[in-house]
Amino acid sequence: MNSRVALRDPDASLSETLSTLAVRRPLTRRAMLRRLGGAGLLLTPLGSLAATCGVIPAETEGPYPGDGTNGPNALTQSGIVRSDVRSNFGPSGNALSTGIPLTVRLQVVNAANDCAPLGGYAVYIWHCDAQGRYSMYSTGVANQNFMRGVQVADNGGNVTFSTIFPGCYAGRWPHIHFEIYPSTAIATTGRSALRISQLALPASVSQNVYSAASALYPGSTTNLSRITLASDNVFSDGVSLQMADVVGSIDAGYIATLQIGVSAPTAVSNGVTVEYYNTDLDHYVMITDPAEIAAIDGGSAGPGWIRTGKSFEFEPATGSNSMPVYRFYGSVSPGPNSHFYTINEAEKAKLLELAGQTPDDRPRWNLEPAGGFWAGDVTPVGACAMTNGSPYYTVPIYRLYNNPSRVEDVNHRYTGSAEVAAAMAAEGWILEGVVFCAVRYN
Repeated sequence: MNSRVALRDPDASLSETLSTLAVRRPLTRRAMLRRLGGAGLLLTPLGSLAATCGVIPAETEGPYPGDGTNGPNALTQSGIVRSDVRSNFGPSGNALSTGIPLTVRLQVVNAANDCAPLGGYAVYIWHCDAQGRYSMYSTGVANQNFMRGVQVADNGGNVTFSTIFPGCYAGRWPHIHFEIYPSTAIATTGRSALRISQLALPASVSQNVYSAASALYPGSTTNLSRITLASDNVFSDGVSLQMADVVGSIDAGYIATLQIGVSAPTAVSNGVTVEYYNTDLDHYVMITDPAEIAAIDGGSAGPGWIRTGKSFEFEPATGSNSMPVYRFYGSVSPGPNSHFYTINEAEKAKLLELAGQTPDDRPRWNLEPAGGFWAGDVTPVGACAMTNGSPYYTVPIYRLYNNPSRVEDVNHRYTGSAEVAAAMAAEGWILEGVVFCAVRYN
């Protein structure tokens, strides 16, 4: 079991990734740790777009969202995570849409925390083609999926898309739709967008594009002449936070930039669970208590413990958005020498019942008074619940069991990465599903 296997498709949807677990070849745990330390996606930074920011207005997603709320769902299709959205993807082929090139640069920031960049958040954009048609809906292109894509923000909150300047169809100002999600994993489920809004394009640039490339944009010049921002059914209440800055030319293409402010949890107030791996014991553990973290880092827990570089965040105190996660530990002797976490009250009650029936000198799980934390609950179908409409707990945390029939000791691992879950299941670990939800996985 020493072969290293990459994902079948790096743009695979979450559901497709998990569906391939049974056919994946084994991946060594140490190789997987090397993978965890790999470089992330590098996007072009936008720099400082504004000294202050506000929450971008919520707007209608319109009749052609392709997010599962009105018919087809592009977000669950393999290949949706991409920066160049000009072509179709997946079974729809790869035909390239024609039009004047447009680069869309967006920066996602936290308007509730001094415009701090929201790295790791995901943006889904979609818009019409040069002829005013929406893929997945319009006549003639209902079986296509062009002009749709998801990108994950870098540490500066930046995402970049390559597309074409959209056409102007009757009754609407030139625009681009977008949805903001707390992570790519959530975006590719097509549920729980934090914000849905639209980007407006300037009149002068739009007029220039449509007149200079009238053959590519039939009807756009006429349609634009019949609509104003004041009469548009979306932008009539103001576009100060939605009007993109656009520079460029017909020959070189255009670049549109916009800062998107959303109201997100303040990360600095969150508690953090840190993951460790023991190279001698071949064990994973996650630790929340700051004193225990300091003890492990200082060597008090014995040799071999290293940080994996992974962690997840949760609220520092229980509240209306969270539920307690309980920590169990095996008997000191004879074990199991491992920790176990659960948010499920029935699972907790069953473990306590078994512990009460099991003598101290037999293996059993014991509830620990400390070491627990708070997390979001899980729906019956394994999705993160949106308690009271809160966007806090939206990151699914998977639990894996090392199948002790093939090893000497029991161990569980908790991860917010579908890729890590897939790799470990391919190695023989048992994927037990989503067991609770975090604010963020780092």
